[in-house]
Amino acid sequence: MPGPRDYTAGTRAGLFAWAHGTCYFPGCKKPVVDVLEGIPVIEVDIVHIRGAKAGSARYDASMTDDERRAVGNLMLMCRGHHTIIDDHEDDYPVPLLHEWKATRESQTGIAAALAATGVDEVGLADLILSVIRDMGSIRRVEVDLEAAIRVGESEAITSPLELVPTALAANPHLQRGEVLVSADVRNVGGQPVSIASVDLHFGIRIAGALDLAYMTMARRNDLPVINPRLPVRVLDGAATRWSWNRTTVAIVLAAVASTGQTIETVHVEVRLESGERASSIHVPWSHFVDAGFAQP
Repeated sequence: MPGPRDYTAGTRAGLFAWAHGTCYFPGCKKPVVDVLEGIPVIEVDIVHIRGAKAGSARYDASMTDDERRAVGNLMLMCRGHHTIIDDHEDDYPVPLLHEWKATRESQTGIAAALAATGVDEVGLADLILSVIRDMGSIRRVEVDLEAAIRVGESEAITSPLELVPTALAANPHLQRGEVLVSADVRNVGGQPVSIASVDLHFGIRIAGALDLAYMTMARRNDLPVINPRLPVRVLDGAATRWSWNRTTVAIVLAAVASTGQTIETVHVEVRLESGERASSIHVPWSHFVDAGFAQP
């Protein structure tokens, strides 16, 4: 008899397809698959909403093992958030976890197809393949602009730019590290992508103009030890990172200051070799000031 963790291939495929590339915990950016030393590594656990066995978090004795291992009772989480929801189950009850799951999986349209067809797990893998065939191949990346505090030759800890002072104050050992500008690029589409360029764009307010003008730092590689060689191939569900040091920001700041203008926003634009582009949100320049980039 299959146990509560004997997942079918269709169940696994469905969860990874619906995850949109990251842990199901709201706001978590941990990729479901990362590439370490050139090898794809799964970075998440398959988590039971209602526990797998007696004594586990949110266990429901009335359920069968088939129900416990069914895709409707499962989601993907990084190991840190898996531990948090199980150790504090009163704070993360079953209805809340179902809400997270429904919100994440509704973005794909596949969950609606399951509800409409009543397909069982035996046919789940075929359904996923048919939806992919109907939709065609999808290439899509998401980009976040943040800070990275360098803690080693090739390692860094990320933080929102505006929270860098808080992170440094709370972790004195990080104060010796260099603060970088960093782009987190995640592949959330349906196939691998090749990233051709990752460029910084500075939005400049010119006196009397209604719209911002933009200064672009294109194809600049301040940190070849950390940054991957471009073009870089990123598998579905994986991520890569590109960073710049203080020098790049200082060059732009000096150029803009010499004209008497001001920087208002900064964003990152990623271009794929296939031609698609993706941008981060426009981060206010004040967040760079908070992170210390306005200082020499």
